[in-house]
Amino acid sequence: MKYIYILVFLFGFNFGALAQKNNQYCSQAKDSAKADMLSDTNAIKFYIDGKYNAMNAYLEVKIGNNFYEKNLVKINENKTTPEYRKCYNDAVQKKLDSLYDTNFFANAEKIMKEYDQQGKGYRRAMFPNGDQAMNVFVAKNVKLPNNCKPDDGSDKISVYYYIEVSDIGKVSIVQLVKSNCKAAEQPVADAISKLPEFINATKAGQPQTTNLIIPFVK
Repeated sequence: MKYIYILVFLFGFNFGALAQKNNQYCSQAKDSAKADMLSDTNAIKFYIDGKYNAMNAYLEVKIGNNFYEKNLVKINENKTTPEYRKCYNDAVQKKLDSLYDTNFFANAEKIMKEYDQQGKGYRRAMFPNGDQAMNVFVAKNVKLPNNCKPDDGSDKISVYYYIEVSDIGKVSIVQLVKSNCKAAEQPVADAISKLPEFINATKAGQPQTTNLIIPFVK
């Protein structure tokens, strides 16, 4: 019985410490959101997680009346946490809902697409003929060693590289993001180095240097 009490106490202590830490993140996020809105009255920052978490990344977005910009941020390089980003979004949602007369976060992707169509948004860097063609190109050029297998016992090899695409479409490898197969890392990097020039990213019609994550899964 004594051991049960000890376990319950430890669980309660850990849960309380976690809740306190999350509250601290929320307080910091709300303070940051307030300061950001006061310092920049032309745009509001927010975060998008969701589908980008699988790439160990998230989007940081700024949106104003005549433009928006977005940056793909690697989670392992950044100071924010999921709790911080959620609380930051909560702090700016009322303002965004009012400006766009809708539930902003339910329609954020749609709003940004409309900006793109109006020529005042952001166009990400693109491989000629699209993402599927890029994945085919990389897969075709990866020369794996014999008997190459995932190091973690997974069914598939997964390697992700972070690349930079310049404002004229030149591609350079920045660094490895995530991998479950050491032996596959250099072959994937070699294949990426053979990528042709991309269609450069633009913001409000102006060429931009941007970052992308290139996946290899086999």
